[in-house]
Amino acid sequence: DLHIPYSESQETHEIESDMIKKSKAFQKLVILGAFSIVEANDSRIEQNLIKLQKDHKKKEDELQSIEETRMDSGNGPEIVLKGHFYDAGGYSKVNRNLAIILHKMGVKVEINPTSTRNSDLNEIEASQMNLLKRKVGKNAIKIDSIIPSFSEMSGTLSYRILYTTVESCSIPKQTVDVCNAYNEVWVTSDFCKDVLLKHGVKREIYVIPSSVDVNLYKENIKPHLFRPPLKPFSFISVFGWSYRKGYDALLKAYLQSFTGDDPVSLLIVSRYQYATDSSKFIKQEIDKYIKQYGGNNPPHIARCNKVIPEHCMPNIYKAASAFVLPSRGEGFGMPYCEASMCGLPVISTNYSGQTMFLNKDNSYLVDIDNLIKLKPGMMHVHYWDNQLFPDLTSKEFIDKFAETMKYVYNNYEESINKNKLLQQYIIKEISKEAAGKKAKARIDEIWKQIRK
Repeated sequence: DLHIPYSESQETHEIESDMIKKSKAFQKLVILGAFSIVEANDSRIEQNLIKLQKDHKKKEDELQSIEETRMDSGNGPEIVLKGHFYDAGGYSKVNRNLAIILHKMGVKVEINPTSTRNSDLNEIEASQMNLLKRKVGKNAIKIDSIIPSFSEMSGTLSYRILYTTVESCSIPKQTVDVCNAYNEVWVTSDFCKDVLLKHGVKREIYVIPSSVDVNLYKENIKPHLFRPPLKPFSFISVFGWSYRKGYDALLKAYLQSFTGDDPVSLLIVSRYQYATDSSKFIKQEIDKYIKQYGGNNPPHIARCNKVIPEHCMPNIYKAASAFVLPSRGEGFGMPYCEASMCGLPVISTNYSGQTMFLNKDNSYLVDIDNLIKLKPGMMHVHYWDNQLFPDLTSKEFIDKFAETMKYVYNNYEESINKNKLLQQYIIKEISKEAAGKKAKARIDEIWKQIRK
C-alpha cells in the first residue's frame, strides 16, 4: 500500500535500475519494509541498500527490547492512535508529534494510519513512524484522531477517545452524534470546545492542543534561497489552497497595500487538492486577483505549489520577514506557531482556534466583519456546507487588514519584539513536550480507571 512518487512528471519514463536504487524514493521504500532484499551484489549501490535495511532492523530490535521491558513491567499505559501520519498536512503533524512524545514519556504507542502515503516524510521521519506500528494489548486506550465524519466505531469494549478539531462556529448534527458516541472528546483549542458544548456535545471535553517541535522550528537556521530571489521584505503565507484560508482577502489586502515600486514580496506556499493541475489552477486564481486589484504596477507575488517535507519548512519560513494568514477558521493554526518560532511576526484574523495563543500583545490581529452561512461546495468539504464562517469580504475588513500589513512593514522592529512574547508562550504551553505532558496526564488517569 506504500506509494512514493519518483518524480512529479505524469509522463512515462524508462529508468535504469541503478537510478532507481540510488533514488531517495526507493531507499525510503526499503527502510519502510515495502521491499525485502533477498540477494545483493558487491556494488556500492546495493551494499548501501543492505546497510539501510540492517540499520533499520537494528533500530526496530532496540525499540522492541524497550517495549518488551515496558510490557513485562505491566505499569505503563497503552494506546492505539488512529489518523493521518505520513503527509505534510497539519493533522499528520499533530499525530506524529503526539505519538513520538508519548512514546518518549513511557506510553506504549501503536499507530494505526488511515493512509500509508508517505512521500512527504524523510527517511528518519518515516522510520520513526514505522517503529510505532507494533501491536499493543487488546485493552489499550483507542484514540481516533479524525474528523467525526470519518469515524468508524467498532464493537470493541476499549475506552475510546475522539481527538478532533472544529474550524467553523457551527457544526452538523452528525458531528454531535459522533462525539457523544465516544467515552470522551479531545479537541485542539478552547474555540473547538466552546463550539461543541454550544451545539450539544454531552461527553467530557478536554483541550489537548496541537504541538510544535521547537527543536525543528527555530531562528538560528539558514534561509532557503529562492531563485529568482524575493524582495528585501517578504510576507509568507502557508496553507492548503481553500476558501477557508482567506486567500481572497489576503490577495486583496496585499495588492491594496503595496505597488511594484515597494521592495516587498508575498510568498504563497500552498497546494490545491481538488484540481488535476494544482500549479496551473493556483496561478490562474492569483493572476485573476492581480488583474482585478493590482492596478498598472502590482507588487511582487511568488508562489510555491509543491508539497514541502516538514524538515525543510523552517528554512522556507526563515526566508521571509513576516507571516500573514487571514483565515476564516482554524481548529488550532500550526503555521502561525511555526513561523513565530522561526522569528517571524504574525498577522491573523482575530477569530477561531489561533486566538488561544495569539493576542494583541504578541501578534497583529484584525477583527472579523460578520458571520455568514457558506453555500454548499465553496469549501469542497461536505461537513462545512451551510456552516457559519467569517465573511471577510467587506471593504472595512480588507482596508484594516491592508493597513495592518503596511504597519508591520513600516514598524518591523516593534513587530519582532512582539513576537518574542508569542515565542515564550509557545515554548511554555504548546511545544511538543508541553502538549505531550497534558495528553500523558489524562492518559494516566484513564489507565488507572480502566485497570481497577
